[in-house]
Amino acid sequence: MNITETVMDVLEKHARFAYLCNGDELSEKIKDKRVYLSGPITGVKNYKGLFIFANYLVRMCDARQVFDPASQIPDSLDYGQAMKRCVRALTDFDAIVMMPDWNVSQGSKIEHEVAKACGMDVIYLASYPVVVDRYNFMKRELTRLL
Repeated sequence: MNITETVMDVLEKHARFAYLCNGDELSEKIKDKRVYLSGPITGVKNYKGLFIFANYLVRMCDARQVFDPASQIPDSLDYGQAMKRCVRALTDFDAIVMMPDWNVSQGSKIEHEVAKACGMDVIYLASYPVVVDRYNFMKRELTRLL
């Protein structure tokens, strides 16, 4: 198994653990919804892995569709161009999942305000201690592994 496969396997296993601990409560809020993921990207090392973790978790909760800006917005765009695409995409979803540390990100703060203004469901992963623990663990491990 190469390093990419190992990392993906670790991310999925930790998302599964978080789901086993908090999945019932999260599923009530996420099931059958189109979900937009929001979290810090600018200046965050290995942010794509953290979004993959959140994506795995949200999919386990039976989201109908997941928008992951870390994988769906090209890295080649500047901040303004990326935010235009993100805000445009956000308005097509039913709910927004705020990843831990979202409140330190200017982009996530904007997405949060847009979601609230549009009456979308807002789900805070930081409300689930096991999810936060696994997220923080993955943040450390991604730095170690990559």
